[in-house]
Amino acid sequence: MFDDCVFKDMSFANSDWKGAEFVDAVFVACDFSNAQLENVMMHRCEIINSKLTGTDMANAKLGHMLIKESDARYANFNFAEMKEVEFADCNLVDSDFYECDFKQVRFEKCKMDNMNFSETDLDGVDLSNNTYDRIEVTLPKIAGCIVSKEQAIGFAHVLGLTVKE
Repeated sequence: MFDDCVFKDMSFANSDWKGAEFVDAVFVACDFSNAQLENVMMHRCEIINSKLTGTDMANAKLGHMLIKESDARYANFNFAEMKEVEFADCNLVDSDFYECDFKQVRFEKCKMDNMNFSETDLDGVDLSNNTYDRIEVTLPKIAGCIVSKEQAIGFAHVLGLTVKE
């Protein structure tokens, strides 16, 4: 277990951290490209200005976390449990959040094109200030999701509706 640590300008690219535990850890300008972090547990951690491209965090348990100004394209968060996690100003293009368990998860000003939220309950999740052309969702699980007017029109088109002004 790593407790109360600060990692700065470190490369963990292509490394294997499966099942590792981090509490009160801060990662600044770190490279986790293609790292294996399945079943990782992170509590009260911050990942700032870091590279998470292709990182595999399947089945992770993330709580009270901030992931900010980071590149997480192609990252895999499938089946992750997330409680009070915020993604702020992140590039999440082509990332995968399949069948995640969200409790108070926030996305702020993220790029989300081609993200996969299939089988993830988005009730209460605010996507309104994020940008995307297309995201994948499971229709019954988007009830209660907060979107902008423009995003609502996009969802209406997916449902086969014609929006008239």
